[in-house]
Amino acid sequence: MSNKILIILQARSSSKRLPGKSLSSFKNIPLAVLCAKRLSNKGRKLIVATSKHKSDDYLCHILDRYKIKYFRGSLQNVFSRFVKITKKFNKNGLVIRATADNPFPDGNLVEILIDEIKKRKIDYLRINNKIHNLPYGITLEIFTAKKLFETNKKRLNKQELEHVTLNMYKNKKILTSPLIKRIFYKKNLSKKRVTIDNLQDYKNIYPIFEKLHRPFKCNWKELLKKI
Repeated sequence: MSNKILIILQARSSSKRLPGKSLSSFKNIPLAVLCAKRLSNKGRKLIVATSKHKSDDYLCHILDRYKIKYFRGSLQNVFSRFVKITKKFNKNGLVIRATADNPFPDGNLVEILIDEIKKRKIDYLRINNKIHNLPYGITLEIFTAKKLFETNKKRLNKQELEHVTLNMYKNKKILTSPLIKRIFYKKNLSKKRVTIDNLQDYKNIYPIFEKLHRPFKCNWKELLKKI
């Protein structure tokens, strides 16, 4: 397969802090769908990585309804989902990792990361909200298939299998996230939250999307002005 670029969106329904949060509604749109549509709004291919567990059956039903592609794998071994999805990639393929509890990131942010990792000629790059003055929840990771395959050859522990890029962090050079000037925000919003991890998060973010006419298209920077 050629140097493919793919957004992989992690989603599950068995969250302990906010059960079923990937299906929580914004303008009658399930959160997982909102995230998927926003991330792919510049035309990049996207697949939702979820589990074979029965708790995700309804999530898959919803994704079918919205014609969003998905892959079902191990519930606990999330890392294996990524490996199986990208098994036909060559080493230069790019993976953008996103999670379905962060509705602010969009295709514009994806394109910036793609440009940056190519320009810097590195294998891994992430958005660190603190050094960019961004709220917690505006984050994405991008890495080469080569980096994923190399990590797959290692003996990963339970925590590393659940948190896909955790083993990559052991390399201090990779962990140090460089400043990306195009996403640096002058006003410091790093103490704010725009992730959906609990009921209060949902109550805080819900009004922002309720007022949007085009929730799939609104630029992430425009959303920041509404916090």
